[in-house]
Amino acid sequence: MPTAVLVDGAFFIKRFRRIEPQNAFNAERAADLVHRWATAHLLNKTLTRPTGAIRELRQRARKELYRIFFYDCPPLDTKQHNPISKKAVDFSRSREAAFRKELHSRLRSKRKLALRLGHLSKDVRWTIKPAKIAELLKGKIQMTDLMDFSPPISPAPRPPAQQPANPHAPPTPAPLAATAQPSIPHSD
Repeated sequence: MPTAVLVDGAFFIKRFRRIEPQNAFNAERAADLVHRWATAHLLNKTLTRPTGAIRELRQRARKELYRIFFYDCPPLDTKQHNPISKKAVDFSRSREAAFRKELHSRLRSKRKLALRLGHLSKDVRWTIKPAKIAELLKGKIQMTDLMDFSPPISPAPRPPAQQPANPHAPPTPAPLAATAQPSIPHSD
């Protein structure tokens, strides 16, 4: 019987980055793993214990794949003013936006994979992390101690021929965690 696999894009990216932090912004690797991990669920696996504690994993007939549905939203592409620094922040030029755009492009070219994009609410506001609010209320920090948040800006994507020779090299470190950042509510 044909099987459909549904993938929550935001959760997949979170788990992908936890499992492979060295490839956190490697869209090609992420797209390959979406397909690989989804098709791995099509195998029937049985666990047998022929002798005591020894376990053997046998694979039986593979189920037929109908389609992989990858649900995500396009990246935030607005410009907003940071309430602390009063500077304009262009989220469309962030490293995350470039990664998401490339990932979506690569997913569109995968066999039997359908990309379903939702939309982000345009009503987004800057918020302070709850841990920092608690520290402010306890008097441990002052408003002047709050850090400025600006997403890391990436240059335009390079053509594949100019990519680094080692695809497993760790990415450049990101700036420290921010205290004020935009909340991005999803609308249904």
